[in-house]
Amino acid sequence: MVNVGTGRERDLRVPTPAESALASDADSTGDWHPNTPMMFQSGAWGDMYRAGYHTGVTHVHHFFTRRNLTALARAWREINQLPASLRAAGRFVFTGTVQIASRMSQFRFDSRNPQNTAGGIMKGVLFVPSMSKEARVPDLMERRFDSIERQQEAEAGWTDPAQVAISTVSAAATGMPANSVDYVFVDPPFGKNIIYSELSFLWEAWLRVFTNNGEEAIVSSFQGKALPDYQRLMQACFEECFRVLKPGRWMTVVFSNSQSSV
Repeated sequence: MVNVGTGRERDLRVPTPAESALASDADSTGDWHPNTPMMFQSGAWGDMYRAGYHTGVTHVHHFFTRRNLTALARAWREINQLPASLRAAGRFVFTGTVQIASRMSQFRFDSRNPQNTAGGIMKGVLFVPSMSKEARVPDLMERRFDSIERQQEAEAGWTDPAQVAISTVSAAATGMPANSVDYVFVDPPFGKNIIYSELSFLWEAWLRVFTNNGEEAIVSSFQGKALPDYQRLMQACFEECFRVLKPGRWMTVVFSNSQSSV
């Protein structure tokens, strides 16, 4: 059925042939999309699996409605056809929308403001709610692009971009020279509270680049890591921080945990 409205008038009717054809077209993507088994490296779901709401969710594409999967696949194809100078930026925008475009986006009804059905995802887990809100992929990408553009405008003039380096490396092996850093600010992984590699799996499946979780500094029954393993991995990171710090300089560690042992 089709539910349509003009102003305060609403109508529920049978779809026209053209509408049925459009819905059918939106439900079948011809573009590539990931159908990777969840946590395929280990052959099964990880610590975040919950039978209550992950039943039947065995592959990445199960996190999306067919319609949004079609839209994401089309956007991904268009992004990867961009010139090399823009492709990375396009992927950055895309991966920033993947979770909110998934079935993890919750429908929330506000009785005081019925028009406000803003959704959102539950942070730190791969929770699939009983009632999802299907967000429009083009809108999500446009908003993400606008927020990045505003941030860049705000940062203009703050510093010389030539003096800034951004990299993705292990905190236990930065490759930086010894005694070269004035200040270290670090916010370590919180024991077993958050399984970071599993949270990243949805967008990593699109990028086809996956976290090597063998050295992931967490406590994980699925990965076979107990508290001593976490301690060993964190010690290696702190030793690296000490190595790169200049003598007599400072380091800030932000950490909290509900378990005193951690």
